[in-house]
Amino acid sequence: MKSRRFHIDEARITLPKGTRVVLRVDLRAEDGTLCKAATVGVVVEVAYERYVVRTPAGRRVSCQRDQLALQKHDQLPALAERQHDYETLSSRVFFSAVVGSSAWGLSGPDSDRDVRGAFLLPFAARAGLFEPPDEIRHPARDEQYWEVQKLVYQGLRGDAGTLELLWSPHVVVCDALGEALLARREMFISQNVFGTFGRYAISQFRKMRGAEKRRSVQRAILELLSEQRAEGALDLSGAAREVTARGVCADDAAAREAIRDLYNSLFDRGLIAERGFEVLVARVGEAGADEELLAALEGPPRWKNAYNLLRLLRSGIQLLEHGTPLIVVEGDARDELLAVKAGEWPLERVLARADELSVALEAAFARTTLPREPDYEAADAFLLRCREHAAREHLAQVSVASPPLPLSPSPTPAPLAAERRFALPEALLEAFLARYGALDFVVASVVGSHSYGFPSRDSDVDLKAIHLLSADALLGLDTPDPTLSFLGDVEHAGETVEIDFTSHEARFALERLLRGDGNVLERILSPYLVCPSRVDARLESLRVAAKLNLSRRFYRHYRGFFTAMVKRYLGDERGKLKTLLYVYRVALTGINLLEHGELCGDIVPLLDRYALPDVRALLERKAEAELSRIDAAADAPHVARFSELEAWLERAYERSTLPDEPAAPGALDAWLRAARRAQVADR
Repeated sequence: MKSRRFHIDEARITLPKGTRVVLRVDLRAEDGTLCKAATVGVVVEVAYERYVVRTPAGRRVSCQRDQLALQKHDQLPALAERQHDYETLSSRVFFSAVVGSSAWGLSGPDSDRDVRGAFLLPFAARAGLFEPPDEIRHPARDEQYWEVQKLVYQGLRGDAGTLELLWSPHVVVCDALGEALLARREMFISQNVFGTFGRYAISQFRKMRGAEKRRSVQRAILELLSEQRAEGALDLSGAAREVTARGVCADDAAAREAIRDLYNSLFDRGLIAERGFEVLVARVGEAGADEELLAALEGPPRWKNAYNLLRLLRSGIQLLEHGTPLIVVEGDARDELLAVKAGEWPLERVLARADELSVALEAAFARTTLPREPDYEAADAFLLRCREHAAREHLAQVSVASPPLPLSPSPTPAPLAAERRFALPEALLEAFLARYGALDFVVASVVGSHSYGFPSRDSDVDLKAIHLLSADALLGLDTPDPTLSFLGDVEHAGETVEIDFTSHEARFALERLLRGDGNVLERILSPYLVCPSRVDARLESLRVAAKLNLSRRFYRHYRGFFTAMVKRYLGDERGKLKTLLYVYRVALTGINLLEHGELCGDIVPLLDRYALPDVRALLERKAEAELSRIDAAADAPHVARFSELEAWLERAYERSTLPDEPAAPGALDAWLRAARRAQVADR
């Protein structure tokens, strides 16, 4: 769940470079020209409270923050979140270093200072319900930090940026965790680097070749159109034939596609008014248009990108041969890369050098002695060390004995009446849960027919639970499955019962609860608990928090469930009593929840509340056998009532006084954090 609540005044939000803004007041540009209020522009420099904005006319305007507004106001939440995350988590950075051209020895006077690093989330940020950020960025400077788990994942993939960070000679921050990371950095080295350094660069050069070929074709077409227009009328087919005849394209079909690509490209750049061949030809005929259109297509290669790709190929070769990336570039290689960066090499020469390095890369891969895979065990151990460090910090700051919520008395729901529990072998269910060893079940409830008021002696048992995974399971490298499930016969002490068991990890369950999942709500508030003696303050506080978050969102669950049950009953399960009773149970539970704000899964009291006494006869027949049936004549009045139940559910939703959204997600978040803290304390 990603929604986190915080507030930052708009005037405090730093606008990063590249942000499109609007002047609030009249200001003079650096050349003295007056730029009126409402002039749009782009932030190109940020230094404390001073901004430099470039207007569409190319003028530079110096501004204060309060003299600027966002052009697109919907960007404000993302910028606020970025700044909030940086301000609250930048103190958690445990390792950082200068990367990029400054680290490679290839920087110039206009080069930026790029800093990358890693931070450790506080224990509470990961223990709660809301999804924490996995990276933070400085609002104005080129600084980016990855949460340690993201850094580890990237490192295991052989990500070039991550490995070069760990081998950078220009370290900025390095505490004890940073030193531990550097001491173990070889755990990330594997043959994966062949793909992340080498094949990535090769694929980018392939795209560069394709882009240059496309530009060449488009230039040739423009030149042809300029010549042909002077000679008379042109149509698309005739132009395509001429393009093919000149050897620009392989055939007429390819030529027509290239012409369409040209006018689409020019339209996207705003250089022609509409997409279409006739519009393109008319534009070519305008005075000075040929030079303007050709200039737009020239698009010089991105030399900075080209030189970095060549450097990546060299670094990949060194990694495969020696096990360390190339960071500081020296000698002839440095001179070559600087020349490419400055645009002093023609593209053909750059591509030829890329081909040479690609051959060397393949040869290095063929003879490399690097392991096929990174050291996952070492990475997992390091990540666990980081999480345990965060947990110890947290426990040193808080009292784990404090209650998770301010509780008011909340009695445990009474168990179902004995006459409707005859089919439940409690000892067998407890023995079944014991199979899961030390797994910490917050709640284990019986739902389904037994809880809904229409069990049979041969009914299976729907056992639904919520559990808390241990800290070790959560803090490691692997992502545990949030759901456990089992369906089958279970035998204990001579009894055999079919059990349909599902248990969700607490965070996953509470996320679903906030989305309006009635199944999760029913297992938390179920009146029948396996091992009812285990009811404790933890479960009581969870029930309080769940009730605080009742909302109209649950309508979608009960409406959808009702529709599915009606469809099943009117389809392959016509006459099946269990399905018919599910139709009633789902509709009445949803109606009651929306109208009265209370959950009642038991159909028996709901039949009294909503005056449906004729359904009681169905309960008695269902008690005889799980597969009891009703004939077509007898079910006709019930089928006729389906539309009435549907309308009733709709009215309940429209008139419900429940809030549209959960009112207290923070209560569930606080409960989850407290439960996690208690687990760590028990260790």
